[in-house]
Amino acid sequence: MTVFFSASTPRAPWLATLMLLLAAATVPGSAAAADCDAKPGVLIDELYLALDNKNFTCDWDGFVDHSFLGSVGGGGSYNLPVIAAAIAYVDEPVRSGNKGWNMNSWWDLYLRGELGERGGLWYYGGQELGSGNYQFANIISVMTVHYQAWKVGNNSLRVLARRWLRATFAIHSLAAAPQRPKSFHDRGSNEPFSGYVGPYVAMAGMRSSENHWKNVNRSILFARAAEIPTNAVGEGPQGAVRTFLEANWAGPSGTIYGMTTTNQDFLRDVVNTGNIRPAISAMWNGIRTLQPIHFVGWQGVRVTLMEKNNHTSTAPTYGMVYFQQPRSATGREVHVLYPWLRSVGGNHRPFRNGITQGQATLNLSLRTLEATNVGPGEMALSPHDPETVTLDNLPTGPYQFHREFGPN
Repeated sequence: MTVFFSASTPRAPWLATLMLLLAAATVPGSAAAADCDAKPGVLIDELYLALDNKNFTCDWDGFVDHSFLGSVGGGGSYNLPVIAAAIAYVDEPVRSGNKGWNMNSWWDLYLRGELGERGGLWYYGGQELGSGNYQFANIISVMTVHYQAWKVGNNSLRVLARRWLRATFAIHSLAAAPQRPKSFHDRGSNEPFSGYVGPYVAMAGMRSSENHWKNVNRSILFARAAEIPTNAVGEGPQGAVRTFLEANWAGPSGTIYGMTTTNQDFLRDVVNTGNIRPAISAMWNGIRTLQPIHFVGWQGVRVTLMEKNNHTSTAPTYGMVYFQQPRSATGREVHVLYPWLRSVGGNHRPFRNGITQGQATLNLSLRTLEATNVGPGEMALSPHDPETVTLDNLPTGPYQFHREFGPN
């Protein structure tokens, strides 16, 4: 038996006791597996219901995970526990019992870990560093915590959430193109892209498979953070949460995205001119990542390269290069480093099987990026054959910036 309560439902003492008994008699993990798909969009729908004081449609609490915060070394999802924790912080920040939680301390640990304040126990992005598939889910979750912490008067948590948002959007500015790409290129293929209007965050990373190169959720959030016009075409369930938070935020220190108008000007400077103000670079101060990741910028060109992969359930994209001017098409092109067998339709999804660590290198002297799916001591796994891919013809002139994040 499952009973749903909205965040606004009055809880008399007897009702609170009943809820605890029901929680103790239920195994949340099994209920969630039966009732909630393990997909970010499904839990983000529940997050909106929590914010809007409406009844839930599934047992999201089975995705709350305490061991998730212990070490970044494990596999699994690095977004579902975060969304579930955001729902819990809004609906029931403290739950008693052996399956209980305290979301004030959960979020303090998570955000401090992401900001580099827990040493090797955690790194920014975990094993979904730069994920084009899933990073938007973590962003909308932290935005929710930013809002809710302000609403309930938890100033320390509000400040942590704001710092995380500022760091994230500052990092994204290093990879952001001012306009959406017209086409994506991978080993001779040319895929058109249209509909969405706004900046595009051309950031490579773990769990960034081919079927999500055109995912614009993260780009829309960056556009709103930097106050760059966007039509938000292609936005998923996060849109309902985003618009709710924007409409109801009246907190201090800037927008729901953590940015002041001056910060927004500075973010746009990075995107449009490559000029990084000290106030922007200060936002990512202390960030440490599990694997080295590089950001390089020239006027009209943005490069992101991640040196190794850690998550083996989804293929990574090791590199992305945005060219404003024509390179092999008509301009505004994103070229990708993706040494994996591409999908051929149906249920054939090689991006979910045989994923290894691999490695990638950036050689600014030779103006090349290279990636292989077979790293030192590895062998290629089925269905992927050993493969190396290269991108070249980077600009010959001096770059405007080269910023590297890593574990040290």
